[in-house]
Amino acid sequence: MKKPVLFLLKQLHHMEHVFTEAEVDSLQRQGTFASAMECGDLAPRNKRYRHFVDVCHQKLAPQTEFEFLWLQYRRNCRVDQQLANLEDAQRKVGSFELGILREVAKRKQACDSYAKQVITLQTQILKYEAQLGIKRDPADPEPFLEEWREQA
Repeated sequence: MKKPVLFLLKQLHHMEHVFTEAEVDSLQRQGTFASAMECGDLAPRNKRYRHFVDVCHQKLAPQTEFEFLWLQYRRNCRVDQQLANLEDAQRKVGSFELGILREVAKRKQACDSYAKQVITLQTQILKYEAQLGIKRDPADPEPFLEEWREQA
């Protein structure tokens, strides 16, 4: 006697323990057949199977225990995939945010470096002014803007 091929249930990573052992057994025994009928690889050969296909395509309401179980399984597969997609999107957003934070830190470091260079240049200008005898108004809050340009 040939042993029936078991349907490989999709591992629901985000929703463990959704089905009872009996439901898992039923899905494994009938899942290959149900999946083939749902996707059209196997034509329904009687009224009961046509009803199952119509249930799968949301044309009719489920009536049998297996129809309810199969719809629940398919719905859970979709939800599990959506959760996986959300996790993937969160990872992408997280790495994008990390990239932005790194770029901000890099640019801040560049600005700090430029600020140090400006201070160094301002100090050198003050020394050169002192050497050249250029007098500035000590009350001027921005000594390096216009006054030194006018004296040049």
